[in-house]
Amino acid sequence: AAAAAAAADDAAGVSGAGDRLRHALVATSLAIGQLGLADGVSSVASSASLDTPEEDDGETTSVTKTEKNERDLLSHSRGVRNDDAASVFRARAAETLVPALRSRVAANAALGAALLRAALVPASSRFGWGPEQSALLDGLLPLLEEAPEVMTPGLASLAAALVATQPSGAARSFVETLCASTKPTARRNAIVVLGESALFSLSDARGLRAGSERRDDDCSFADALLTLAGRISESSEKDVSVRDAVRDAIRRAPLSRTVATVSALFDSLETKAETKKSFSDDALEAVLLAALRGRGAVVATRALLEALRDKRNVLFARNAEARMGPGVARAIETFASWFRENAARVADDTANGFDAASLLETARVVVDAALNRGEFRETKSFHVGVASATATARVVAELAPWIGAPPVSRVAFQAARDALREKPFSLLSDDVSKDESPVEDDETRDPVAAAFKRLAPLLLLRAMQVDAWDDWAEVNAAAADDAASLSSSLLALAHASSDAPDDARRLAAELHGRVVPGFDKTSQNPDPESGAAAARVAAMESALDAFRLRDARALALASLSGLAS
Repeated sequence: AAAAAAAADDAAGVSGAGDRLRHALVATSLAIGQLGLADGVSSVASSASLDTPEEDDGETTSVTKTEKNERDLLSHSRGVRNDDAASVFRARAAETLVPALRSRVAANAALGAALLRAALVPASSRFGWGPEQSALLDGLLPLLEEAPEVMTPGLASLAAALVATQPSGAARSFVETLCASTKPTARRNAIVVLGESALFSLSDARGLRAGSERRDDDCSFADALLTLAGRISESSEKDVSVRDAVRDAIRRAPLSRTVATVSALFDSLETKAETKKSFSDDALEAVLLAALRGRGAVVATRALLEALRDKRNVLFARNAEARMGPGVARAIETFASWFRENAARVADDTANGFDAASLLETARVVVDAALNRGEFRETKSFHVGVASATATARVVAELAPWIGAPPVSRVAFQAARDALREKPFSLLSDDVSKDESPVEDDETRDPVAAAFKRLAPLLLLRAMQVDAWDDWAEVNAAAADDAASLSSSLLALAHASSDAPDDARRLAAELHGRVVPGFDKTSQNPDPESGAAAARVAAMESALDAFRLRDARALALASLSGLAS
């Protein structure tokens, strides 16, 4: 009541009414927080948990009947009070808070919109969609088109929440249509609401099990990006403020979701003629570049690799026949072009996130993804598919001029050496490692994906630049003859006794040819008659003497690779 009275006085221009309205709204928000009316969780759920035994460090303890009854009564009384307060708050929300939306003070209007959102938007309260929500939405939608100025952030946020949660989706269709209005202000309002409604849908989405079907929020987000793509270029949108609103809406979305969705939309352009007529590859490319703009190398690369993991099952089919589609390839090419342009700037400029330290950390992120370790390690419920691994290898190749050049390349060499020390080809079965278990409710793990995982260290080394091999040899000259060195691991893998398939043995032999020959006694000048070169010759002679022709062929390939590198 105090808020409604203060709002009326504020609209009439009464002195001090704005301050009274602010105090009333703050008091209302504190009451909402204390009663737990904005968390969307009913206290009945808390009481329901009392029906099960309590657990303490894995041991079940008993709860006396008296204690349980007391706790049930207390929880029930709280639930009744909260439900009564929530009902009153909901019934009076439109009456008391809608006037606050017209406040002359922007902060008051924003707070009033936030309280209305807590009271009436289903995703942030215990109430479903009903007449109150419909009436409020019907009152807000005309403002998008008729307002002489841009809507305040509070109003736009409230409208976006209602648009995102309306069951029929009619409001979303209206907003998408309004994005093509003849009025620049209306277009900008619609863009702001559409972008935030997509964010609201994403934030409200519940957890998704790896490999499950696409959710409605995936489709809604894709539709929103398509609409934004239609207004991002100067040829399709003449008003600068609208284009800026489009870019801001794109940048506010989670980058990994944007990358995955744009990649999927690239593919849809290849298969859907009706989509091709309305949108071009260039428009989607502009969306991706807008999302990347201002990001550093580490953040952008991590987001791209997370998208290529495809845990939401948006990009790739999960079977041995899955392939990386042209849409993903186009997205990776666009990313690589953006990366190249930013990396070409002054290396000491830390502001753009492409300085030496950032590139080093980027290399660590890429290596972790290539080797399925660290933050990109596989879990009990999720394994990387063939198409995802192929796309990751493509990223490694595209970024090789930076992560494969010294001294940054040392990260990849060290990681590959450590991975090869674990003898990934020593077991021919396709079982997962001891710390993993088969995917739940799924068939036996894809053997092609398992083989790809074993090849990962070799594929990572193959992307390294020639001078990176020289650098690695120099920093590890003292350990060149160590049995655990990279050279020794590659040479051992090239032998038939390694149990590796022929393609892995050939690749190991090729890579061993790139290892710099040994050094002389000064450890500074290469010596072709020692180190890796000498080891290859000795191994070839031994193989020929023992008529191990498979080993001899592999070692001959290593020698030819050494001559070519």
